[in-house]
Amino acid sequence: MTIGHTVRSPRLGIGVTFTFRSTEDAALVRDCVLGRISGARMPALQWDDAPTPGSPNVAVHVKDNGSNLSIGYTGAVTTPEYLTTREGLHWDFGKVFTTLALPQLCRIPAVALHAAVLGHGRDEAVLLPGSSGAGKSAISIAALGLGKEVLASELAFVGGARIIAGNSQLTIDPRALDAFEFTIPGGARSLNGRVVIDLPECSLHHIVRVAFPKVTFSGLRVREITSRRARMLLFENAVSQLGMSQLVAQETHPLGCPPVAEELEIMAQQVVRLSGSECVIVEGRPEEIAAFVTSGEA
Repeated sequence: MTIGHTVRSPRLGIGVTFTFRSTEDAALVRDCVLGRISGARMPALQWDDAPTPGSPNVAVHVKDNGSNLSIGYTGAVTTPEYLTTREGLHWDFGKVFTTLALPQLCRIPAVALHAAVLGHGRDEAVLLPGSSGAGKSAISIAALGLGKEVLASELAFVGGARIIAGNSQLTIDPRALDAFEFTIPGGARSLNGRVVIDLPECSLHHIVRVAFPKVTFSGLRVREITSRRARMLLFENAVSQLGMSQLVAQETHPLGCPPVAEELEIMAQQVVRLSGSECVIVEGRPEEIAAFVTSGEA
């Protein structure tokens, strides 16, 4: 007999049912997933003790080996069984969740982007898409220091050129704070060696500017780009953000269920809407970028 549990995002209205061989297995995975730093990359998640009818279903096979875990997935997503640490299980679990939730996300319709989102006046926002290391978290910290609203620092769910939801917590390496001489904001705490700041649940802000950031120690540089170039960069970001793409790129274990043509088309439509905004590439120190993108002035 299997036990079904649903992991869902109340903000997005999406959920995925995972089945386990026992309540002990379910508790083991839940304890390894909830409260971990990777959860900060998603909107607040809720773990329900009952399956959701009609949601994707994947069986989780887990075995506690003492020093590590043996984990594998079968069903809507299938992987070989492989070894991982207790601290590492949550990363792949989150990627399985986002892979299975993609069809539901497309029905909203919305696209997930590896991006920060900063408030830009009343009910308006600026989107900062960027790969890991671009400086999204540092810019977000700088924005808080300027009294600006941070709607997302890592992952943004966008539909119709509006932000629907962002990641639940801003996290940053303390060394980055030291490098840019930032003061740790009030209300911050430490988790897994990183500084963590809770982010408010965002409202539907319209995205009026798209800025592709690159944090440097040099002066501010801004370059306008065409909507065609912005579309290419945004779609590349959206595809690389897919859980399946991340697992393949990181050489963990490839997932099944790649996006179908209709889902890619919906993602492309959302990207086209965003590329109609003012689009720039901006380089400089975090505080310079934060000040420019939220006000339009250096």
